[in-house]
Amino acid sequence: VVFIDFLQLIQADGKSEYDRVTTIATELQNIAKELKICIVALSQVSNEGAKSDSVVISFKGSGALATACDVGIELSRAKEKNDGVQFDDILVNIRKNRHGRRPSRTYDFDKNTGFILFC
Repeated sequence: VVFIDFLQLIQADGKSEYDRVTTIATELQNIAKELKICIVALSQVSNEGAKSDSVVISFKGSGALATACDVGIELSRAKEKNDGVQFDDILVNIRKNRHGRRPSRTYDFDKNTGFILFC
């Protein structure tokens, strides 16, 4: 398994952010298939996607990321927060799954450690 933190920082050819992210998505998909590995890449969500309740995944830079991924997971703050408590709620939403269901579930998030508590 290869983890990439912040996909948009990868250098690639292209005049625009759209072109660069499209190239990156295509190349990562090819590498994963060729080497038979899993690649987990973290990406920002576009400003429009963050404001919308759309079912379409809106990664920043290019729609090619949503097209290339097998599973797209969105992490966001849950609408109901536990103010004044060490734990906050985080919504884990499977936005795309080529192999099955797309569940959503709220978990506790420890702001001090960054851990999502799957209890």
